Amino acid sequence: MIIYLIDLHDDILLQIIHLRSSTFISLCFLRFDNTPYQNAQTARRNMIEHTDLVPVSCVYLFQLFPFSIAFDRTMTIREVGEKSRELFGGEEMVGLPVETFFLMHRPRVAFTWDNVRD
Repeated sequence: MIIYLIDLHDDILLQIIHLRSSTFISLCFLRFDNTPYQNAQTARRNMIEHTDLVPVSCVYLFQLFPFSIAFDRTMTIREVGEKSRELFGGEEMVGLPVETFFLMHRPRVAFTWDNVRD
C-alpha cells in the first residue's frame, strides 16, 4: 500500500469487535522506510552540536536575567542579579549558602548541587 508516497506495509496484530457497541478495533504494526527523516534529524543534530557559539560575559547574562542568582557546587551564592539585590539585599547574600535564603519545594528532593543540576 502506498500512502503519501511512502511504501507502507502493515501487519495486523490484533482485531477486536465490541458486540454491544459494534466498535471495531484493529492494532497494526506499520513498516516503512524512515531513512529520509532519520538522515534529516541526524544532520540537524550534527549542525547543532558543531555550531560554535560566541562566549557571553556574565555581565550580559545578569543584565538579561536581572532576577538571577548564581551559586557554585558548594551551594554558595557567588553573584546576584540587580533585581534580586533590590529584593533580597544581594550584597549581603554573596558568599552565604543558598539554603539560607531559598527552599526548594518541588520536586521534593534535597536541595543539593546534584539535584539542581539534574
